Amino acid sequence: MTVPAILLFRINRFFKRHRRLCKTAAAAFYTVYLLLGLWCAGILVYGTRNLPVGASKLLALLLASAVILTVIFRRRCRSALPLMCLLLLLIFLPWSLRRPSNDRDWQLPFSRNPRITIRGDKITVFNVRDFRYRTTQDFDVRYDTRTYSLSNLRGLDFALSHWDGIQIIGHTMFSYDFGPDGHLALSVETRLAKNVEQGTFQGLFKQYEVLWILADERDLFGLRTNYRKEELYVYPLNIGKEHLRSLFLATADRINQLADSPKFYNTLTENCTTSLITLVQVIAPNAENILLNGNLDRKAFQNGLFRVPDTVSFADYQDRCHINRYVQELTDLSDYSRVFRAGRDQINIQNRTRSEDDPKTQFAEP
Repeated sequence: MTVPAILLFRINRFFKRHRRLCKTAAAAFYTVYLLLGLWCAGILVYGTRNLPVGASKLLALLLASAVILTVIFRRRCRSALPLMCLLLLLIFLPWSLRRPSNDRDWQLPFSRNPRITIRGDKITVFNVRDFRYRTTQDFDVRYDTRTYSLSNLRGLDFALSHWDGIQIIGHTMFSYDFGPDGHLALSVETRLAKNVEQGTFQGLFKQYEVLWILADERDLFGLRTNYRKEELYVYPLNIGKEHLRSLFLATADRINQLADSPKFYNTLTENCTTSLITLVQVIAPNAENILLNGNLDRKAFQNGLFRVPDTVSFADYQDRCHINRYVQELTDLSDYSRVFRAGRDQINIQNRTRSEDDPKTQFAEP
């Protein structure tokens, strides 16, 4: 027998002896092939910026159909499989090599990266957003440089915003309280370039960068309560000072990292909640990637993180921290932070604290 004949004989014998293994491998291959094909179809629809919408949808439909047909009729279409794999790689590889950037023509609310420097006790925050809104589309662009004393850091508020009556998900924000130096609000958002609209599925396909916004509360919070008409809940958290300090320093490090090395926003893994996982885990200690985040305030209440006695129900406390009622009549938001806190805190509620021995919370003394 010739060498090729011997090789073919041995290969044929191997497949006969390991038929089950070969079937498993084939099933795994076609599963990966199908998923890759559907993902590439998604890239054509949501991950391309140069194709017209109609053309991208048509191409995606044709690609998905071809992939599904080659799976269903895999024996008849075996000869077309190498060409299909090559086509998928030609779509997937350029998309996978796409890199995020801080240098695009951004929409004005997302046009600047904040940056924080800390020298001793002095904190300097650059590009603090403080827009003055007349409508959601009509506003004065203002970015400030502000200074704070790290020794004045005394509190952290957790904010959760809901829109269109949807309660299962929300937008997560935080606000650091620097006492006499004021509040510094934090929100993680999609960074939109001009002529680009936000979409859920686009966020899976590298269409947006992620931006950590530092802003005045009358900007981040006021935009949502007074102009977008979202329902905003702001809860003061009961956290020890050392823990609070470490959280702020971690926030500063992350903001500076993104100013130097941008990242893509991702609807599942790098969104307004998962990006803030270090802060979110204060509220929900066992949290990892929280997608349905609409009940984070309830989890924080159950974990004893709010300053409320046992006799107060979550529904009552949530209603009290619903700040729209306190600010909805304001036409001038210059005193926004003081007004909603005065309304929220007008009833003297005693602290409900957990043990100081719990390292996950490190609550302050009442």
